[in-house]
Amino acid sequence: MKETWILLYLCIFHTQKLFYLLLHLLCVHSLHQTHLMEFLPTPFLQIKQGHPTY
Repeated sequence: MKETWILLYLCIFHTQKLFYLLLHLLCVHSLHQTHLMEFLPTPFLQIKQGHPTY
């Protein structure tokens, strides 16, 4: 009976770790996307406005 509890605990622990890893990767990916979205268009926007800031 004790072995099954240990196995169950390990399974839960590993799935939780995997879940956190996936969540972390998803957050990093979305942050990276927003980072690119924020910083890529700025030179184009400045050129469009007619007064680039240096």
